[in-house]
Amino acid sequence: MTERSLMIQPGQEHFLDLSSQVLSTSGIDMLKPADRNCYFDHEGDLELYNKYTYINCGFECGLRHTQKDLNCTPWYFPQDPKYSICDPWKERQFSSDLQHVQGNASNCKNCLPDCETRDILVTSSAAKFRSCSSQNINASPFCDLSKVTSEKMWAEDVKETYMEDVPEYVKTLISPYRKMYPTLRMAKDEMITALSKKNQTYNAFEKDIAVVNIFFGKSTETEFEMSRRMTEIGFLSTIGGLFGLCLGFSIISFVEICYWFIIRMFKDLAK
Repeated sequence: MTERSLMIQPGQEHFLDLSSQVLSTSGIDMLKPADRNCYFDHEGDLELYNKYTYINCGFECGLRHTQKDLNCTPWYFPQDPKYSICDPWKERQFSSDLQHVQGNASNCKNCLPDCETRDILVTSSAAKFRSCSSQNINASPFCDLSKVTSEKMWAEDVKETYMEDVPEYVKTLISPYRKMYPTLRMAKDEMITALSKKNQTYNAFEKDIAVVNIFFGKSTETEFEMSRRMTEIGFLSTIGGLFGLCLGFSIISFVEICYWFIIRMFKDLAK
């Protein structure tokens, strides 16, 4: 997922269903890239990458175009001695122009699709955390009484239930509420002082914690194979079939013609 990302929102349990599609080839490696309209990973002649992919080619092409237009390179990109390092203003423009060039396929016509690749497809769904109650105790990992976790979702509710007579083992439960500023220094260094005066605590299960379940929904994957529509053997078979259907012509007939018109003719001339 290097070019695609998923937003994981805290306070929710996420389910990611993965599936894959494979693109393979058969017998097209001897064709020219322009004829087969794709590159293998050892082709493409990229400068920044050892293996060719369409994404790598698009990034390198976009980088070269943007370097040429702005005459500079951000410090975190591979440097070219022909260009200087971008200042902060040009750096921002560089990122914007780079995305524009990469998004327009006409700017990088030399970048062909991958001949062989595997695409991972993701289907996501999410649901908010359910608060702990007598109905789901030990049914949810956050409401499991047997497991020890850092924070307990139900810690504050249990303490309120006991009111003033709180047992010692309940007092030791870690509250899910965290300080917005863990130290006094961090609160004093806050430039927006109004923030340091309100919202002193927050619920970690709403703003910090998320659960992600990743699984493969299917035990199989779909494969598409790219091959030549007609090979040399296929072409000869088609020609032979047409001759046999329309003219009654076969390989034996061809041999007989060669014999009578070439070999036998030379023998008769020799006599």
